[in-house]
Amino acid sequence: MEITLPLIKIAAISLATLGSAIILKPAALVIRDYLLWKAIKSYLKRSKFEYRAMRYAASRAAFLQLNDEGELIAEHNKKPTRYWLEDQEISKEEFARRKKEIESARSDSLQLLLKINKEKAIIGSILRHFDQSEGNPIPEIVKDFEERFYPSNA
Repeated sequence: MEITLPLIKIAAISLATLGSAIILKPAALVIRDYLLWKAIKSYLKRSKFEYRAMRYAASRAAFLQLNDEGELIAEHNKKPTRYWLEDQEISKEEFARRKKEIESARSDSLQLLLKINKEKAIIGSILRHFDQSEGNPIPEIVKDFEERFYPSNA
């Protein structure tokens, strides 16, 4: 039994396969990229990332503003202990209140920054895996909120 395949049929099948590969592969990549960005945007919206970025920028601005007001100093070598804000003497209660505000703003901003950096790393690695030339959207979102809350620092 002899098998004969006409050369024209082989050429036609080869061209059809090549043509579909030329058309379908780029179309599949475009669809994949579209779905990837749609998933990233959906995640950022569902996870309330913008709210976290806004809270981070607000707590960082509060921390920077409190630090700009001056350094808190406690003189323990004299009796009674004296408390200073730059050159101005303040009460022990005012000193404790300001110190608590500074620590609260600092710890809030650091905790939020850790979460933001974790999400930034995860999304960045996903984008690198899929060879996306567009940058990670997280730094731009955070920078936008920082400029809103503390324009002189951005």
